[in-house]
Amino acid sequence: KPIIAHPERYTCYQGNYAFFANLIENGCILQGNIGSLDGKYGKNAKKMLKNLIKRDMITVIGTDVHHSDSSILKINVEKCLNKILKNKEKVANLMFNNAEKILNSEKL
Repeated sequence: KPIIAHPERYTCYQGNYAFFANLIENGCILQGNIGSLDGKYGKNAKKMLKNLIKRDMITVIGTDVHHSDSSILKINVEKCLNKILKNKEKVANLMFNNAEKILNSEKL
């Protein structure tokens, strides 16, 4: 399955939920970016990611960290997600469970 990284950062599709729904319907997985949750890529990307998460369109949260000294590693992802979602199971799925399923070729 294709994994579409940081869809919230594609400015030409921000707010176009039908576009992303079509990708999902055609078998794609959307991976949100941790930095977007923290506002690293601007308020539009942050807002878009929050909305994608609320619409259950994001399957996993990841990073684009290329170095171990990155400031992104200091972001408390669970805290950011808990502000958006009140369901602990959904937070765990975004942070861990769904990624493990993808790696093990299990059904999401």
